[in-house]
Amino acid sequence: MKNSQKTNEQNNDNLSATTHRRKTISLLCTLLICSALFLDCNRHQTDSNTYLPNQINWAQRLELPGLPNFYKVSDDLYRGGQPTAEGMIQLKELGIKTIVNLRSTHSDRDELGETGLACKHIKMTTWN
Repeated sequence: MKNSQKTNEQNNDNLSATTHRRKTISLLCTLLICSALFLDCNRHQTDSNTYLPNQINWAQRLELPGLPNFYKVSDDLYRGGQPTAEGMIQLKELGIKTIVNLRSTHSDRDELGETGLACKHIKMTTWN
């Protein structure tokens, strides 16, 4: 019985040592990753030639009635949320000729009215 009890104690000690080693390695890896992330964030803050994505001025926001979340990306490209009928008139006045609708179900036909804007509907499903 004593040999069996000693073997069980040794197994428990080995298991405890293995668990302790795993926890220590896990903690060290976590600290290493956090340190790397912290140093990388500090590099972005001090390096004036490096820009984070939210610092890049990729488009100019335009505040026009009926055009939510509306941006001028380039002289030929604008992007935004669903325009209202008033927004469609604003787009026509900007010189826009074609509306591209990427929504899966809704049409822009009602909002287009008599603006003469062309509408292309490319159905996309963004949720899987």
